[in-house]
Amino acid sequence: MDIKFNETVPHPLNPPVYNDIMWILLFLFTAAILIWRHRGRTELNNTALIFLGSWSIFWQEYYNNWGGYLLYSPDLNLLPWGSTWWTSPNKPFFLIFSYPVFFTLFYSALVYVNRWIKRLLPGAPLLLIALTVDGPAFWLWNYFVDKSSVENGIWNYVVTWGPTQLTSNGGHEPLVWPMIPFSIFGAVVAYYLSKLDENGHPTYIRLGHPERVPPGPRRELRRVLTAVIWWNAMYWFAFTVPLNLVREFFLPASQMVP
Repeated sequence: MDIKFNETVPHPLNPPVYNDIMWILLFLFTAAILIWRHRGRTELNNTALIFLGSWSIFWQEYYNNWGGYLLYSPDLNLLPWGSTWWTSPNKPFFLIFSYPVFFTLFYSALVYVNRWIKRLLPGAPLLLIALTVDGPAFWLWNYFVDKSSVENGIWNYVVTWGPTQLTSNGGHEPLVWPMIPFSIFGAVVAYYLSKLDENGHPTYIRLGHPERVPPGPRRELRRVLTAVIWWNAMYWFAFTVPLNLVREFFLPASQMVP
């Protein structure tokens, strides 16, 4: 196992001053579009459920950062949440707003592509489409976003294993871990988001049995709660816990992400 300790590299410093403002504005813009699209409707559309569900999982970032040895810059605006079990020490504020923007944009595109390929190749299993198209697409998208963030001093990986790319500012961009587990998670979630029932709803929403409640605010609340629980369970059990368990039992300790 090719493990590289990058703890001689200082904390990532001097991130862009506009980082928080940019994500807050993108969050408000995305929310405004969804509200505008909801006018005259009594039922939340699938994009709104992606937005609300993915918004609810931002807190898990601080846990899977520990599993991936990811360290955010201390120059960011940080939450008053210190070092706790299985969490990376620096917990930036902007993630509250970036999560729903990132996931809503990318998953909306992936669902559209999956449905288009399924119509073009009706015999192709949807899961195969998700694994062969969405997994690599998720890796590529995450690579460019991730590498840009390392180069801009927003975060760095203080320990890496497997193939690693040295960035222009001396940071380290891992190409395997945690990129591949994150891409597998992304493909599996895209598969479930693309599975629609006869009413055009994601089939996972059936887990909350919204049909037991009359149409209206109570049914929509149940659908939202189902999405929130489902997103958190998928992220926790399909990515965060496996990532952290691998580090816990098989990878070395870290001084900077203890």
